[in-house]
Amino acid sequence: RGSMNEGAGQEALLRWRHRDGSWRWFSIREQVLSRDDRGRVWRLIGVARDVTANIEHSHSLRDSERRYRILADSLQDLIFTTDSAVRIDYVSPSVEAMLGYSPQWMARNGLGRLVTKPRQIARFYDLMRRVRNASADPIAFAELGQNLLGQPLHFDCLAADGRAVTIELRIMLIRNENNRFDGALCIGRDISQQRQAEKELRRAATVFDHSTAAIVVTDPAGRIVQVNPAFQRITGYGSDEMLGKLPTALSADRQQANQMTFVRDQILQAGTWEGEFWLKRKDGETYPCWVGITAARDDEND
Repeated sequence: RGSMNEGAGQEALLRWRHRDGSWRWFSIREQVLSRDDRGRVWRLIGVARDVTANIEHSHSLRDSERRYRILADSLQDLIFTTDSAVRIDYVSPSVEAMLGYSPQWMARNGLGRLVTKPRQIARFYDLMRRVRNASADPIAFAELGQNLLGQPLHFDCLAADGRAVTIELRIMLIRNENNRFDGALCIGRDISQQRQAEKELRRAATVFDHSTAAIVVTDPAGRIVQVNPAFQRITGYGSDEMLGKLPTALSADRQQANQMTFVRDQILQAGTWEGEFWLKRKDGETYPCWVGITAARDDEND
């Protein structure tokens, strides 16, 4: 008590056990009213305020933040958050594996130093400006936030080692207690392999559609599921006429069709077969054809 100044208050946080056995937190504020002739505190006033709810709420927030950080740090996806001025204030460690930069580097330099196409980063910042402008209107802000959930952004980035990395970024808006824009939660996923697979599929589709040779695709049971335009020009059959049928329907004679068992066994063993077949067009004309068959297998080699 001797250290307490006249008229100045002293505050402390104490934890007391309640009569029911639970623990309660109290904020204690004391103030000296008078002292005796030797300067010792003679009278003081103290006010105790139950702040248990506030303390538990604070602990809950800290626990939630801790769990969020543990989750964010363990994910392979890139996670970063911004403040209301769209300044990055958190970056998950996964940025190092994805792009080769440290979280501190990205927080300092932002997306602008990573994205190779200016229009992509311009779109991101334009979007954030629209968000800030709409934050004063709860209806417009909620509508914009809902639209963002279904409209991911795509960025072509350059990793530290020179690799080209395509990132799909999903943005969720963060609101404060006044329902105003308080920042953004951004989750980025490396879709480079997906993009490459899409390019390969487009190239394959181009070859399929523009090949001068007839191409037939079957299911595992051998029934036709797709034919290309050249197939219709050569055989006279449209795709709707052949879907669900076996390729032996094109054979010019039954004895040759019976040889398909041998061909199928060769495909199962070697994965491919080539040879000559006599086929029959829709108008009944027969013609020799060199046929190449290749088995397509899935990830389980089926």
